[in-house]
Amino acid sequence: MIATGIPRFRFGPNAWATGSAALFALVLIACGDASPPPQPAAEAAPPESNLLELYRAGRFEEAIPILEAQLVVTEREYGRDSLATAEVLNNLGVASMAAGWLPSAEGYLGRALPIYEATTGKESPAVATTLTNLAELYLGSGRFRRAIATFNRVLAIEEANEGTGAPNVGEILEKLAMAHLAAGQAALAEDYYARLVSHQEQAFGPRHARVAIALRQQAEVVVTRGEAQRARELEARADSIDAPAGAPDL
Repeated sequence: MIATGIPRFRFGPNAWATGSAALFALVLIACGDASPPPQPAAEAAPPESNLLELYRAGRFEEAIPILEAQLVVTEREYGRDSLATAEVLNNLGVASMAAGWLPSAEGYLGRALPIYEATTGKESPAVATTLTNLAELYLGSGRFRRAIATFNRVLAIEEANEGTGAPNVGEILEKLAMAHLAAGQAALAEDYYARLVSHQEQAFGPRHARVAIALRQQAEVVVTRGEAQRARELEARADSIDAPAGAPDL
């Protein structure tokens, strides 16, 4: 697996609508103990708080059983094809992916996607989020063609919804460059890094640190293509951005 990034949880308005008491009881039953001893209120945090804490701590394997229990309750109360169910499925997919359980993650995300498409529209932010998670999964598991196709769909949605200069567009351009490079397509990877440079200049200004980072990423690819002089020129552009204003050129 290659490093890809942090997948996106969706904590939507309906994600916790099933009720803390019902979910807490269901988790206890699943653990084989439906009658636990009383606990102080400070220790009986609601499941949504627990999930956020587990996510922030990177304890995804502990979050998965809670989410699985929540899925049962959500499907029962809102239906298998409801928006609330899609949100839990997406979060289960993200947690499973982070825990390294890729087949389970793909199954959960694959279920969430058509529900989002049906309930929010095929170009909604929710669809883009789940597609991004799927693309990350494909990239991390070496399925580069599927990753590229999926990231391209996300790119089209983000550009349509947010505009070509939106920060999310830059993230997807970078992912597409990474995917093409991992697939052995250095020329295409460089094209996307060049687009990323232009995007960062448009979004943040020509002397922003993100422009320098993108230039260095492009330079690394150019070196692999045997163009050392052009790589040095890109590095020099990046160095000029990093240099303090008024500093002499060396």
